[in-house]
Amino acid sequence: MTHRECMADIPMFRELDPVLASALMDAIISVATEKTMETGALVFGKGDQSIDDGYILLEGEVRVLKEGNRTLVTGAPAMLGEVAQFHPAMRRTADVLAHTPLRVLHFSWRRLEDALTERLGDEKRQALTDVLVDYAWDHFGS
Repeated sequence: MTHRECMADIPMFRELDPVLASALMDAIISVATEKTMETGALVFGKGDQSIDDGYILLEGEVRVLKEGNRTLVTGAPAMLGEVAQFHPAMRRTADVLAHTPLRVLHFSWRRLEDALTERLGDEKRQALTDVLVDYAWDHFGS
């Protein structure tokens, strides 16, 4: 499965206007690096204020450990790291660990923002940001 096909299966991408979804996929692909992570690897840690790293989970499952000892396991495809971008304290809200070996697209949110600014006008970029905020808050609340 290609990177675009994986991203197209993420619910947020399916909810986007096709032009915005395509622009977001192209932008992520242009700034991302594919990497693998072994079972047990820390993707990112709760409270971490280094929030520039974003991920598209292409293969595998992650274990998400939230406050109150809530744990959930989620599999590919998924976007990871978006909550910290829109959290009022700009911090990670959960520990995310590789539950199985992972294949991910790793990207910089800052570089992604620059790539999106090049591809979209202000109005479309704001519409995309609004969808990302909603997606992040849906994850934050769960």
